[in-house]
Amino acid sequence: MKNLIYSCVFFNENYIELINLLLKSYTLFGDPSENTDYLIICSPEFKDRIQETLHSLNLNEKIWCLTVTSKFESAYTRLKIFEYPEIHLYDKILYLDCDILITNSVDHLLNIELENKIYVLKEGGGRFYHYALFTEEEIESLDKNSAFSSGILLFNNNDTIKNLFSLILLHIKFHLSHELVIPQWLDQPFIVYHAIKHNLYNNTTFENLVINNPSLFKGEIISHFCGVPGHYESKIYKMCHFMHTVMFNQDVDKFKKGNGLNHLTHKKYKWEKSCILFLENGKMNAFGEGKYNFINKYLVKCDFGRRVHLLKFNSDYSTFISVRKDDFEVVRGHSLL
Repeated sequence: MKNLIYSCVFFNENYIELINLLLKSYTLFGDPSENTDYLIICSPEFKDRIQETLHSLNLNEKIWCLTVTSKFESAYTRLKIFEYPEIHLYDKILYLDCDILITNSVDHLLNIELENKIYVLKEGGGRFYHYALFTEEEIESLDKNSAFSSGILLFNNNDTIKNLFSLILLHIKFHLSHELVIPQWLDQPFIVYHAIKHNLYNNTTFENLVINNPSLFKGEIISHFCGVPGHYESKIYKMCHFMHTVMFNQDVDKFKKGNGLNHLTHKKYKWEKSCILFLENGKMNAFGEGKYNFINKYLVKCDFGRRVHLLKFNSDYSTFISVRKDDFEVVRGHSLL
């Protein structure tokens, strides 16, 4: 069986930029295995722009178009994943919010042996963020370590989780039909409420694997730049800042260069209408003199043309995807030798 990662993009067109950055981080750092697919669930009018990003990154991934009519619906549509026509193809499912960077191999998460619960990131319990649907008396009796973010959800594809999501959707439908106040944190309080009520959550396994709003990179797999729902400006700023100052400035000396160096020395690659040449001792000829260092076996940091780039090579070093530090512009290249 295969694994599925999915994200949703609706309502706010600016969120396409968040997904673009998420997908670029997935390409550079995610190292997904061949049995992992990525699905983008989006509004029909967003499809072409998302498809352009997938093509630029050489990602042969999937798009499922749905129509939503409100900000709240755009949030809880993620709970409809079991309606996806190809859902039967997958064993494990990982949901990611748009305001996320993948900063290490996703297989570290997808290889976790799961119980039939949703795996989530623990957070300090907040009356409005998490417990909006509980009574005051219920909140007093809750385990103080029970709260969690719904921005990352990892779960098995089975009837237990399918029934949980159906129950949450029924509660949301009841809430809307009775014109009750929609929580500020949208569907998260509904997810927290039912997961706690039915003891169908694990908020401890993600410790040291997933992190909210990091300032440093310590090997985490998922970095979530959360904030007020729908506030695009704060999210894109935090994501770009982390990419610029942290992910493009990783310690290159921690990796033994010999593991990949021989694959690049004296190799020439197509770069748009020109070419770049990797030389010995970390030097390169690319629009003048340049230099390069390995971050890991297939990820190389290059400095040429007065710009910094991260190049992610495929397994035989015949092609690469480059992402430029300044503006995250993408270039695809291939070997000329």
